[in-house]
Amino acid sequence: MADRQLSWGCCNADINEDDYIQCSKCCNVYHYGCLGINSNTRIQKNWNCLKCSKSKKCNNDETPIRSSTNNRSNTNVNDSNVTKRSYKRQALSSPTSPSSSTTITLDQVRSIVNEVFEKEMSSLLDNINKTITSTVSSYLKSIDSKIEDLQHSISFMSAQYDDMKKQIDTYSDIINKQKQDNESLQSTVASLTNKVNLMEQQARSNNIEIQCVPNQKMKI
Repeated sequence: MADRQLSWGCCNADINEDDYIQCSKCCNVYHYGCLGINSNTRIQKNWNCLKCSKSKKCNNDETPIRSSTNNRSNTNVNDSNVTKRSYKRQALSSPTSPSSSTTITLDQVRSIVNEVFEKEMSSLLDNINKTITSTVSSYLKSIDSKIEDLQHSISFMSAQYDDMKKQIDTYSDIINKQKQDNESLQSTVASLTNKVNLMEQQARSNNIEIQCVPNQKMKI
């Protein structure tokens, strides 16, 4: 059985086992079984327990250092295997203490103000662009509607103009034909007038002129 005067860092159980190992830093001894190893395991000369190995890496961890599991049930680990932080960690949202606060220079203030100003101006410009785009879009929709109505009106007037032009062309053809007929009739009338005059002259050439006839009434 292991020496009971040794400072045990594991279960400190009264068992018939002489295989143990001693930490080179805290001088606590540990059963092989508590560490989950056996006598055939190769161990370095300056072996450190889990608690001492953890303390080298980080000394502000509240997580308890547990020894390796073993097959012994209903055993308690000594409080010496638990390492606690010596100070409290400051909350992320808590304000910094005056001693740890840094002095802000004028250039830093200007940089912060410029950054805030640029963000606000960018947001303002975005809102202005959205407002202008919305307003222009609404006006353009109204203008497009009016242009469509105007196009319909122009199309209707163009159709009416085409109909009127066709009618005018038809009437022009009729008038031209009437002019031609009128000219033909005038030519015919002139020819007939000449013929009538000629016939009158020919009829007068066969007339007998009687002169010196007394203008008295005959008595019966």
